[in-house]
Amino acid sequence: MRNRRALALTGLLVAFLIVRVVAVVLALSGAIPHFDIQRFLQIAHANGRPYAAYAVEYPPVFVVVLKLLGAAFPDDGVFTVAVVAISMAAELLMAVLLWRAWSARAALLFLFIDSFLIGLFLVRLDLVVTALALAAVVACMRSRALRAGLLMVLAIGMKLWPLPLALIGAVIAPRRARREYVVTVVAAGAALVAVWIAIGGGVQAVQQVVTFRGATGWQVESAVGSFVHLFTREAPYAQSGAQRFGHVPAGVAPLLTVVAAVVTLLVLLWVNRRTLGSAWVASVGAFLACSTLLSPQFLAWLIPAGAIAWAAGDVAVGAGVLAVTVLTLLEDWQYPGILELQPAGLALVVVRNAALIVVVGVAMHAVWRRRELGQRTAAALVAPTGA
Repeated sequence: MRNRRALALTGLLVAFLIVRVVAVVLALSGAIPHFDIQRFLQIAHANGRPYAAYAVEYPPVFVVVLKLLGAAFPDDGVFTVAVVAISMAAELLMAVLLWRAWSARAALLFLFIDSFLIGLFLVRLDLVVTALALAAVVACMRSRALRAGLLMVLAIGMKLWPLPLALIGAVIAPRRARREYVVTVVAAGAALVAVWIAIGGGVQAVQQVVTFRGATGWQVESAVGSFVHLFTREAPYAQSGAQRFGHVPAGVAPLLTVVAAVVTLLVLLWVNRRTLGSAWVASVGAFLACSTLLSPQFLAWLIPAGAIAWAAGDVAVGAGVLAVTVLTLLEDWQYPGILELQPAGLALVVVRNAALIVVVGVAMHAVWRRRELGQRTAAALVAPTGA
């Protein structure tokens, strides 16, 4: 039996390796479009102060990373290799973190789900942000509050999406480390915002990121936008680095943000260490579903959480993240058809986004259900006997 398991594990790891070798070859050959890398290069080599001299859709830590990469690797080809290598290293780091902090099963589930979109992820840097966020969560669990807080702020400084995860971290951190973690996040976060505003010449620097460089339309793959697009069939147009259509009505984007914030608040009331993965999927997934921009690479933010939830027994949540990942791969293949307003392509985006919304609901239920079970167990342990 042990020999069979060892053989099966070896075969699985070899399959994962083959998938990644192929993905690296495709990424470096240009078979996978380098749209994001081209944008990275523009920012890396741009002159003047970011946000002030030129618009930027990324927070300041991300900009610093791009500037450093551009200085270290001025050649475009070498820059691309560096992005791919860093992304691969980030995925490996996450697998190790999942294995050591949770289980080998969690690490294998992560590698399995991640395999479907790894080619897409390699030419972005979302795996790096996710690795920082995961490392921060692990540090929270281990009472390494200072490290956790700094890592979380670094992650937020690259992309804003770990903000709800920073709140979850404050809940799951041991009591003796909670205050230090919160103080670190608040202090480092305030310093980050102050530097951001100072460099960018005002609050408009933050607004550039929050509004995706002032974009006004629905991105064609966004959850709400895809349902609207299915009926309006408006021709997409390029705006702020994405294909969008129509115009988001005033007040709708803030309202959607409030909806996602309410989901996160409920999760914060219910979450414990046992349901960390499901809480992550519910909160971050809610912000994805409520955003006017939902690019395929954003699924990288959910995959480690899906693996954690699955390994912890919330199989429906992990399987849901897998389903959304596979649908995202199919949708990415159909992207030209989406831009050409083909019914099959538009319908596939709607199905993917409907699945995402369902997964958020399933994850919320999993967090709530486990809380109820935990309370009942605790009550049973302290209930008097012999009455």
